[in-house]
Amino acid sequence: MNSMQKAVEGFHKKHDLPVDIGTPKLDEDMLLRIRLISEESFELVQAIHQKNIAEVADAIGDLVFVLYGTAVVYGLDLEVDVEETSSKPMFPDQIIEMSHVLHLIQKVGDIADSLEGRNLRALQFDLEDTINLCGFISEDFGLPIQSIFFEVVRSNMTKPKLDAHNKGGKGDGFSPVDMVKILYPG
Repeated sequence: MNSMQKAVEGFHKKHDLPVDIGTPKLDEDMLLRIRLISEESFELVQAIHQKNIAEVADAIGDLVFVLYGTAVVYGLDLEVDVEETSSKPMFPDQIIEMSHVLHLIQKVGDIADSLEGRNLRALQFDLEDTINLCGFISEDFGLPIQSIFFEVVRSNMTKPKLDAHNKGGKGDGFSPVDMVKILYPG
């Protein structure tokens, strides 16, 4: 298990969320995973459309977090590592790789199909492929995906408790994501 997935597993354990429940069942866990992945994918597409680089970064971090969370729930050890980019954040007006975004939307459907079909092998492939796509989208925007991801983890770990929909309470001790610090250090 890579360090990114271990971080999400730590979050699941901290908040008593499911870990390694085995084959998906058509239940609240499956529907929650599909909803979370769909929401985060939509937020990414919306941030790209609005040309908001900080929101693109936040959405990518959240989506990768939820994808790894899905692997944690079903006991999958993902064999994917995304590489950090060393370029500066930018909004590539002319060269946006829309094919990556369109493929991402397709992969969300594939993940839902794999969950509903209770096919863990296909689910693992779809999760790995989607995380790789997030890496390509990060590169398109010059975003440091690992730094972004671990900032999302840091913030999520400060959430004192989660509600019934796995949304974090933002009470005492909560520290929000600081994408400016990640995107524009120094």
